[in-house]
Amino acid sequence: AEVLARRAEGKPLLVSACPGWVCYAEKTQHVALPLLSTAKSPQQVMGSLVKGPIAGARGVAPSMVYHVTVMPCFDKKLEASRDDFFDQVHSTRDVDLVLTSAEFVDLMLQRNAEFQILPIAPIDNLVSAPDVQPAPNGLMWGSTGVSGGYAEEVARYLMGQRGVQCEVFETQEDADAFQAA
Repeated sequence: AEVLARRAEGKPLLVSACPGWVCYAEKTQHVALPLLSTAKSPQQVMGSLVKGPIAGARGVAPSMVYHVTVMPCFDKKLEASRDDFFDQVHSTRDVDLVLTSAEFVDLMLQRNAEFQILPIAPIDNLVSAPDVQPAPNGLMWGSTGVSGGYAEEVARYLMGQRGVQCEVFETQEDADAFQAA
């Protein structure tokens, strides 16, 4: 909806899940601020879901959930600490702790954990959603199965709405490029 509204206004929509980029824009690129998407990052969306409907379905108060994420970037710590992501009603943050990938590995090494011998654990079923099925290619996230796959699906949808066919290049150099037919 936000994409279509901005398009109707003739304005671009700037989207980023990178808190470093958002902080940079806030500090130095004030002209870009009205163009930033209001969507939360995947980290914050998951925090909202875990402490909201998922905790609620289990009869647990949001303030009783301690939500930890493992992220590749230290800036995700800054993102989680933003006032925007503090729930005043329940006095809790969407994400309570962010460990970087490097910190997680260091923690495991300090504990002498050997990844090769750790038992395989089943994936938690956080929500009961029998109607959610993988795509025919067996992937859950867009046609590629990676985070960029969602952006690809949005682009394909918007292009399809305008009658434009697109093709994703298969070469590494052009892996994320679209070609309008």
